[in-house]
Amino acid sequence: MAYAIQTYNLSKRVGGHTIVDNLNMNVKAGEIYAFLGGNGSGKTSTLKMIANLWKPTSGRIEVFGKTIQPQSYDYLQNIGSIIEYPSFYDRLSARQNLEIHKKLSGYEEKGCIDHALKQVDLTFSSDNPVSTFSLGMKQRLGLARAIMTRPSLLLLDEPINGLDPGGIKEIRSLLIDLAKQRGLTIVISSHILSELEHMASTVGIIHRGRMLNELSYKMISEMNRQSIEFTVDDGQKAAFLLHEKLGLSNFTVVDPHTIRIYERLNEGGKINGLLSSEGVEVRSMVIKQDTLEDYFFAMIGKNNTREEN
Repeated sequence: MAYAIQTYNLSKRVGGHTIVDNLNMNVKAGEIYAFLGGNGSGKTSTLKMIANLWKPTSGRIEVFGKTIQPQSYDYLQNIGSIIEYPSFYDRLSARQNLEIHKKLSGYEEKGCIDHALKQVDLTFSSDNPVSTFSLGMKQRLGLARAIMTRPSLLLLDEPINGLDPGGIKEIRSLLIDLAKQRGLTIVISSHILSELEHMASTVGIIHRGRMLNELSYKMISEMNRQSIEFTVDDGQKAAFLLHEKLGLSNFTVVDPHTIRIYERLNEGGKINGLLSSEGVEVRSMVIKQDTLEDYFFAMIGKNNTREEN
């Protein structure tokens, strides 16, 4: 199997603080890889090291099978990126900014600027100063700059930040098309987990600098369970009744008013009746399928519990 990115025990320490801790990451060529983690988890630091903006303290990075050295820069011609907030010359237009990037990168293809602007729906704003752009428009322009030179690999750090729902859908469709039609490899980090569900084929979860798990979205879908979710006025009392009166054990108290039951899914009416008869107000009862977000927070919660013990 061909890999676009592999890291081996990758670590980064700054001022005695470990930001990335022996990270092993495996991104297959041609896939969309969702890199998930909370603020300060090490996502951006990892992407900076892959792009050679930061040098690793220890460990090794391979991009398309070649080990990246501190002096390696030629490989960057095949990488487009948005890492942290995209910056531009605000007094210049979107088109002028892309023309500067084209010259600096040495890319010669005619029409690439117009094509990139069209792909991110900025054609009609291309001659306006970037200072007049909204946050979402700047994110679009950052993506246009990243894809303009037809790279083989995209590193995108929160690329849908500031976009409205319609813009998120358009960018999502564009990224999926780029991966499918051009075989482009895309690593995308985002806190909007529900959006990554619609595009990613592999998920890597990083927490406090360490990779907790790396698996296909198909595997996550198969592991995520169906449940009956009850919203009640007193979750603690409801949990006691489920265990003592019905002998249930496979359920989770999500919060003081929400319980998910993973067994006897055909007995929702019976469970509802018992809770009501014992004085628990049932406000809603729905069949629920766990999501990527549920899996993510379950992984983070398990890891926090291990560290506290």
